[in-house]
Amino acid sequence: MIRTAETTKTVKLISSPAVCWVRDADCTFIINDETQQVIRLMGAAAVVWDWLNLGYSFEKTARMLALVQAVPVPQAEQHLLTFLADWRASGLLDTEAETQHG
Repeated sequence: MIRTAETTKTVKLISSPAVCWVRDADCTFIINDETQQVIRLMGAAAVVWDWLNLGYSFEKTARMLALVQAVPVPQAEQHLLTFLADWRASGLLDTEAETQHG
């Protein structure tokens, strides 16, 4: 689940049902069966994809990314949000549910 400071909306993102992926030695290939799109993730993007699909939380993934990239956690959070926005825009991630918190 992703919760931003600007809003109280929580969004749960899941891999699109049309998406499958394979981890190679130095990258992850993501295939969208619906669009026939193939995306090659390398470096931090490939690792983040793996961590999130292992069920790691946003917070844990951001902390680990900060260590891997040797940057402060807030900067890693921004990188993570960029990855998620890009993947959502390209159809790799879907919104499973949205809830409002009072």
